[in-house]
Amino acid sequence: GETALSKDQREYLELGRESAQKLMSLMDNLLNFSKLESGDVTLSQRPVNIRALCAEIKALLKPQWSRAQLGFTVEIDPLIPKSVIGDPERLRQILLSLAGNAIKFTHVGGVFMGVKLLKIEQDEALIQFSVSDTGIGIPGEQAEHIFESFVQGDASSSRRYGGTGLGLAIAHQLLRLMDSEIEISSQVGVGSTFTFSLRAKIAEVNQQQPPSPAPDAAQRQRRQEMSPSSDAQPNILVVEDNAINREMLTHIFANFGIQVAQAKDGESAVIAAQTQPFRLIMMDVNLPRMNGIDTTRLIRTIPEHASTPIIAMTASIMSDEKAQYLASGMNDVLSKPFSIQDIRNMLLRWYPESLI
Repeated sequence: GETALSKDQREYLELGRESAQKLMSLMDNLLNFSKLESGDVTLSQRPVNIRALCAEIKALLKPQWSRAQLGFTVEIDPLIPKSVIGDPERLRQILLSLAGNAIKFTHVGGVFMGVKLLKIEQDEALIQFSVSDTGIGIPGEQAEHIFESFVQGDASSSRRYGGTGLGLAIAHQLLRLMDSEIEISSQVGVGSTFTFSLRAKIAEVNQQQPPSPAPDAAQRQRRQEMSPSSDAQPNILVVEDNAINREMLTHIFANFGIQVAQAKDGESAVIAAQTQPFRLIMMDVNLPRMNGIDTTRLIRTIPEHASTPIIAMTASIMSDEKAQYLASGMNDVLSKPFSIQDIRNMLLRWYPESLI
């Protein structure tokens, strides 16, 4: 079982966790901004399930809006296509930045995220995204500069609310790469609304990929059949050469009620995949002898795992490296070191029924 921490230990641990998260966020923003400034950002073109993405963003930000006692409403036009072609990671980054800012600067009321279909022309959809809040608002003269680097609402914002003032600048530049512009409407003491529109090709049915935001009856039945018990089959394969990391991940998944099988190298991972229909595979990239990329390519040749989500685990997450992981057949990248919340967020994206 878990060892109970004292009140002081919990407070120190929470302070350390928050400090580490702020430092990682700062470094991530600086790295993203540097890449954008140097033109070293390439957009991917993959199916994006907008409904699932919006549900994920609401879930990811729940600790913030729940702690602040705010509402968080998502409204999606029922005419929005099930899936469009775009860059899901960059769109997630933009919406997380806008919604996260809205929560940060709102004390009473809530945040609204809306997605509206403006028009469809042949195989393309023009989709409008908006994020509104009932927060402090931004004076007109400051709103004109809000998308500039290292700019916040006023001189005291950084001291009071934290942050670097890079989030909106990054979102602004990413949207320009997508041939879009972001607009702001704000009134001091009433709130702000950020709006942008994207033109995207509608994905073919056979291009659309899981996971869906909510499991259907068949998925729930499978989850019940695979619920942990003494003789239950494992439904996640952890491929990691470091024994401590394997045990840590096994313990984390066990706390989510998920059975895990372990593999310490690529060869044993391929053998396990040939004998077990896993729902998710966690793949360390830097494995001995046969690395995670080559192991993934072999696993993809096994019919039962042609479309099983495979998540790369690595500290090497430069854009060209991430592109290499995705090209090998991996679906997502989990950056080391990761937290329990990072694991939960990954499960929300790729194995949501495990959290029912």
